Amino acid sequence: MVDLIHLHHIITQNFRELPQIGEHMSKWIGPDFHEQMSRTRAKFDCFMKYPLVLKISLIVFVFSINLSTPRGSSQFMDYTNKKKLYENQNYYLEILWRYLNYLFGETEAIRSIQLIVMQILRYQTLMNTMDEALRRNNAHQDIFNPLMQSIFGLT
Repeated sequence: MVDLIHLHHIITQNFRELPQIGEHMSKWIGPDFHEQMSRTRAKFDCFMKYPLVLKISLIVFVFSINLSTPRGSSQFMDYTNKKKLYENQNYYLEILWRYLNYLFGETEAIRSIQLIVMQILRYQTLMNTMDEALRRNNAHQDIFNPLMQSIFGLT
């Protein structure tokens, strides 16, 4: 879920980047990291007129169990009903596909799906970088509240 929080953040912040987030990322990891996160976020600006695209995409990725970069030993959990997860994901993916076709036509719908998937994977890669940086520097642990420590796997 940590990897999807960025997509949720884009939706809730109405495609605006809050400056204090950049300050924190620059301080914790470095200014280059913040720049990479900003560029990744900016790729989603093409959907600014159509935020429903990102909302449906978020639902699709919530049901995803195999579109992610490896994250430690808990990465491959044993799901009891994978078939139901796939069915739900396919249902929402079909809705997303039809909506993108309606908005842009088939060629642009393909490009849109590719952009969404690639940027989600990019966020995951960046979050792996962030995890590694936070684990290397344990001094940051005391600035996070217990919930954030749990989300970042620091506890």
